[in-house]
Amino acid sequence: MSPQNWDKIKEIFLDAIEIDAPDERADFLTKACAGDQELRGEVEKLIVQDKEAESLMNQPLIEESGIYDLASSIDDRDPLLGKIIGAYRLEKEIGRGGMGTVYIAERADGFFRQRVAVKLIKRGMDTDFILRRFRP
Repeated sequence: MSPQNWDKIKEIFLDAIEIDAPDERADFLTKACAGDQELRGEVEKLIVQDKEAESLMNQPLIEESGIYDLASSIDDRDPLLGKIIGAYRLEKEIGRGGMGTVYIAERADGFFRQRVAVKLIKRGMDTDFILRRFRP
């Protein structure tokens, strides 16, 4: 896919997801794609993926796993809570072990919403051998 095609797909997609009514969205896609079925197909795939991602983001997966029960028993006065590590703000400690501490963090840069687990390695455990285990 050329950069020009991607820019056009992106532009049409961003306009299309603002239209809630399915009939109006279909009419918009017909006009915007001007008979280019490949272009329309790519935009429609993105729309489906956007809906799937939205429904996933609305499911409280972490709460249902019982992880908040564990987190509520841990002291919330951690000085790292609220700090930003990379693009993520540490929200709640969910575990602690011999190598470090695990936090629930939420993306804080405003590009999109995402919750993740972040593991911070303890001082003294940050040897090359240990750090290689956490790098891709």
